[in-house]
Amino acid sequence: MYKVLVDTDVILDFITKREPFNNEAAKLFNLADKRQIDLYVSSLCLNNIYYLLRKIIGHKKTIETLQKLIDIADVLSVDKKVVLSALNSKFNDFEDAIQHFSAVENGDIDVIVTRNLKDYKQSKIPVMTAKSFVSLKN
Repeated sequence: MYKVLVDTDVILDFITKREPFNNEAAKLFNLADKRQIDLYVSSLCLNNIYYLLRKIIGHKKTIETLQKLIDIADVLSVDKKVVLSALNSKFNDFEDAIQHFSAVENGDIDVIVTRNLKDYKQSKIPVMTAKSFVSLKN
């Protein structure tokens, strides 16, 4: 079974029904819900989602949304080793570096799914868009 780290942008596409990306993000989460893939998020991602969503839907609904998210996705930790790896990497985007190294350090992640492919050029793990990944699984 594929182990998939899903990036913040794809999760927000799904939760906020952001067009034109919602359809592929929903299909990705549907695969996880049907237990056809194992879905992972980094703990940093949850913090970012909380920060952005609470401004739109408030604290209570954001907490409920995060609880639903972690019902279908496992959470990868961000520790000192992950942060140091990110700081010392050649990634241009620190947040994406943390996402990447949380995947490297915490499990045998097969693919990172994001809309932001350009910032993952240094990735040791294959990187795909939700659309490409869903097409591969069908």
